[in-house]
Amino acid sequence: LQKAEFLFLDEPTIGLDPVSWEAVKGTLLALKKLGGCIVVTGQDYEEMQELADTILVLHGGKAAYYGTIEDFLATNATENLKAAFLQSVEGGGL
Repeated sequence: LQKAEFLFLDEPTIGLDPVSWEAVKGTLLALKKLGGCIVVTGQDYEEMQELADTILVLHGGKAAYYGTIEDFLATNATENLKAAFLQSVEGGGL
């Protein structure tokens, strides 16, 4: 593998069977260790939580949160990204 300065992926889980996605995810995690910038859009919260260090949450067409997943989870008192997002949206936190 070679470090990618920037890699943009839009909804990479769509259309992939589980075996193929695991292969892609393994490559992304290996690239992450090399230190490049990987931008991934997605609504598969479990997968995004595993891949990302920093997140941008869009709500109502605007940037509602930008920071680490850890801070976002701590702010919403949960360890689950989807639950934190729903809590923020439903609770008016975003």
